[in-house]
Amino acid sequence: MQATVKQILIALMKQRELPVKARLVLAEQAVARPCRDWRSLFLLATIAFLFVQLMSFAAAAENAFYVSPGGNDGASGSSPVKAFATLQRARDAIRELKKTTALPKGGITVWIRGGEYYLEQG
Repeated sequence: MQATVKQILIALMKQRELPVKARLVLAEQAVARPCRDWRSLFLLATIAFLFVQLMSFAAAAENAFYVSPGGNDGASGSSPVKAFATLQRARDAIRELKKTTALPKGGITVWIRGGEYYLEQG
């Protein structure tokens, strides 16, 4: 039969083989350990959840173009920092992508930052 740490501590305290200070420290550690294990498990679960979310966001970002009023049509449009300035440029980038490779399974997302956009007539 295996004895738990708590049972061993109680037996040792009854026999008075440990000094009072050592008994108190060991008792505190025995009580605090499950709490630390729970915190570690919660922290690990949180990190795993954030990692999965980050990976899904990164995968979605690969299939996206960005448009911003402060953007530049000479940019790649691959991130908010390198956004296109016009909706027409985003459309053209998608058309270029279709010519060179097939569109990804989930399609392409065009993220449009708030602001005013003007369509050219021609």
